[in-house]
Amino acid sequence: MLALGAIAVCAGPVTPRDLQGTWELAEIASRPVAPTATNARLAFTIKDQGIEGFDGCNNFSGRLDQPGAIASTRRGCPDDVVKLPLDLTDAWSHLKAGKIQNGALVLPARAGLPASVFRRPKSTP
Repeated sequence: MLALGAIAVCAGPVTPRDLQGTWELAEIASRPVAPTATNARLAFTIKDQGIEGFDGCNNFSGRLDQPGAIASTRRGCPDDVVKLPLDLTDAWSHLKAGKIQNGALVLPARAGLPASVFRRPKSTP
């Protein structure tokens, strides 16, 4: 029973260990995010101190413990594309400001980025 409570709400600061695995964007500014036409998931994956993902236009990867060191492809992006609301200039600082509630990662608004909610992808049989 105690383990279930730890999953529902993260007491105290979020740690890289709490975030291990993949997180998909579910809401931006309290609005659900619809699947993209290309079926590309707006998501990031954390493994140990590494982070990688897709921001809506570009793939990115780097380390949480090295602010400013996340590299990204540089594809052009149409104005109407939904972008991942995660501050990639200092991803760890943005992530640790969040909370895990009911299995969702809730990130606050930051530097022109709206508040957002991420969920773990549902496993498929």
